[in-house]
Formats: sequence, structure tokens, C-alpha cells
Amino acid sequence: MIFAWIVAGIWAAVLSLGVIQEMKDHLLLAVVVHGTMAYGPLALLFWLGRKGKADTAKLAEDMAPAQGKGYRHAEGSSAIAVDTEAKTVTMVAGGARKTYPYDSIRSWEVVKETAGEVVGGGLPGVGAQLRANKRARMATGMFVTVKDIDYPIWRIEMSQTATQHRWMGIFRQEVKEGGAA
Repeated sequence: MIFAWIVAGIWAAVLSLGVIQEMKDHLLLAVVVHGTMAYGPLALLFWLGRKGKADTAKLAEDMAPAQGKGYRHAEGSSAIAVDTEAKTVTMVAGGARKTYPYDSIRSWEVVKETAGEVVGGGLPGVGAQLRANKRARMATGMFVTVKDIDYPIWRIEMSQTATQHRWMGIFRQEVKEGGAA
């Protein structure tokens, strides 16, 4: 995403110089054309970022356990909720949503992977680093294995180490021990 912001900023600067020079006799038209072409992509990136955060917040709200007895986490396009009263785990990922009783949970683990540094300059180096960062993001999160042929492994996005530790504790206390603390 940072790369997209940099490219959009460079695009805006280049267009500013070109459009205003070419249309110096029609300053109002130059400002309108410049604003649309140069800052339109920046506005779109900003809107998409805000929309994604709003969608995640709505997903977290929808995942609230009954009567507030439990835990929930939403990040990106995935979410997880543990209902301590019903003794169920509900997960959302990849457009699917399912609820499992505690005894259907086979295992769970958290993974935190970081990308190495790609050596090399120019656009190929930047592209390789972006791909490495994306692979690391996709390998990071909480992975829950369940008794389900259609969805045997769920990946819940969890980028923060503290959140990962918290959820490991929740699963140990609630799912493994059945809520008996």
C-alpha cells in the first residue's frame, strides 16, 4: 500500500508540472484537470483504506458473542469469536463463516513471519520486496484446524504479537480446558 501512495504522489507531482505549464493561459481549467488527474488516485486510495477499516469494524461487531460472554477479534477480512456460554468458536475467512463446538477444534497455532530484505535496486527490487512482504503477511496469523472436510484449516489475520499471545491463552483456557479456569 505504501508503494501505491508513493507512485500516486509522484504521479501528482509530474502532472502538476506538466498540466500547469501546458495550460498556463487557462489557469482554472488547469487546476480542475490537475486536481482530477493528480489527486483522484490519492483520494481513491484514501477511500479504499477507510472502507476496509469500516468493513473490519462491522465484521467485529457482527461477531459479538451472545450476551457479551466471550471474546472476538477481527482483522482484515477475517474474524474469530469464542462464545464462552455456548462453548463455540465462530470463524470468518475467505468469504466463509462457520461455527464449531469446542470439541470440533483439533489444534491451533500462531505464526509470525517477516520478510527478509531483498537486495537489488530499481523497480525489480521493489517488486521482489513487495512480493516477499505479501507472502510473509499471508503466512502470519492464527491457524485453527477443525473437524470439517470443507474447511479443515482457518487462517485468522493477526499481525500483532500481543494479540496472538492473547488468543493462544484464550484457546488454552476456553477450548482446551473447556472454560474451567
